[in-house]
Amino acid sequence: MILPSALLCYVTGDIDRVLEYPHWKDGWFLAQFLSSCVMGFILMYSIMLCTHYNSALTTTIVGVLKNLSVTYIGMMVGGDYVFSIINFTGLNISVAGSLFYTYTTFIEKKPDSENPISKSETVNSVTHLSVPRSVPTEKSTQII
Repeated sequence: MILPSALLCYVTGDIDRVLEYPHWKDGWFLAQFLSSCVMGFILMYSIMLCTHYNSALTTTIVGVLKNLSVTYIGMMVGGDYVFSIINFTGLNISVAGSLFYTYTTFIEKKPDSENPISKSETVNSVTHLSVPRSVPTEKSTQII
């Protein structure tokens, strides 16, 4: 995926525009740019850890809560939000739609009775198959 993206950036001239950016030598810009990159890496790593130690459902719910927090806190902090009843109503409709979508996505899952693997066969998300074990006999333990 990186090669097609790099080719597209080269064809459209975005690489030249990035290299010509005047603030590459500004220390404050570089500090903010690098800290943004590090925070993005930490965010992606924490999402992977959340999914690894929990379930995809937990990661999705945490993501929805994060989006809600960013939406409402962003309205109060930052100073660039201009309140209007139409904008506020639109944001609340968007948030309600996000919550409704998350709710309906996980309600529509199949019940456990339709799942061919019963709960007794599943331990910590690892499925154990019933495979008959062979019992060693005298012939199999003899040294030939």
